[in-house]
Amino acid sequence: MPFPGPAHELELEAREASLDDLAAVTAPITLVRGERGFVTPADADEFRRRLPSATLVDAPSGHNVQEEAPVLLAALIGDIARD
Repeated sequence: MPFPGPAHELELEAREASLDDLAAVTAPITLVRGERGFVTPADADEFRRRLPSATLVDAPSGHNVQEEAPVLLAALIGDIARD
């Protein structure tokens, strides 16, 4: 858990701004999250809450899904492109 203080507050503000920016996007959004990556389950829940029309996919990998599960990621991208 990060230490409270100015740096932590800036990180929280940046995260809020990023979610606000994503909420303004009108194109379909899919977040592919590595289960062992930096996006925590709590972050994923907040993403779902703030962007209910978006799709969230949990991949059995770390943060770099493109390196650890490239076939899975390619299949996901292919499915999205065909829709």
